[in-house]
Amino acid sequence: MPVLNHTLQTQVTGYYCGPAAVQVALACRQILVSQGQLAAELGTTTAGTDSSEDVARVLNTRLAGRYRTRYIGGQSATGEQAAQLWADVITTIDGGYGLVANVAGRIRTQDGTSYSYPGGHYVTITGYDLNDRAVFVSDVAVREYWADINAVADWIATRGYAYAPTIIIPGKDTDMQRYMIARGDVQLYLCNGMESREITEADIPHIRELARVGLFELVNDGEIRESWYPGAFGPVASVGGTGFTRAELVQISREGANLAEDT
Repeated sequence: MPVLNHTLQTQVTGYYCGPAAVQVALACRQILVSQGQLAAELGTTTAGTDSSEDVARVLNTRLAGRYRTRYIGGQSATGEQAAQLWADVITTIDGGYGLVANVAGRIRTQDGTSYSYPGGHYVTITGYDLNDRAVFVSDVAVREYWADINAVADWIATRGYAYAPTIIIPGKDTDMQRYMIARGDVQLYLCNGMESREITEADIPHIRELARVGLFELVNDGEIRESWYPGAFGPVASVGGTGFTRAELVQISREGANLAEDT
């Protein structure tokens, strides 16, 4: 049940939820910036903050371009979109980063409390619980609480979120430790551009969860290059600057999924 070390700062005006949520995400990295400064960078007005694109842009000025954005179209999230959000939460939190979500409508928390933001709102997800498939929401308007991942995915529907994809193996220093699954002569290896080692039994729970939710990030020389999606999404791969052929990537994804399923 990992929850990032952070400080919740509630929004100082009725329209500063965007700056406050970004402030929480930066606090997860021990970076302190005022809401007023962040509001200026985000272009926040009395109408609020435009989109998750602005959130990612401002976060990336201080966090070396790690954030990306993803959108959930439609009035509610599909099962695939909820699974993708869950994967993005896991990889973002495991990397030591907060996920900033643009939400609208009503959410019911795990303790039965409901909060409603019909005009839209920003929150930061700062933790997750694998057993309950729940996320820890740092809600800058009220408080912090646990909520079901599917409910949160529906809450984000029609909007988007800013996330920082990475793979972290438990027990490693989370700063700059992003890994890829690479082919060795016989075994699969974990590499981070500086060293490689054979996958051990201690790595399996994390790999199994990443395979189950359907996301691996392929990393070369410390930079994210490509992704592939085993499990529920089927083995799909793309090629571009990775040094692997498409057939090799598909095989790697299958081996990763099989390793997770068979262990």
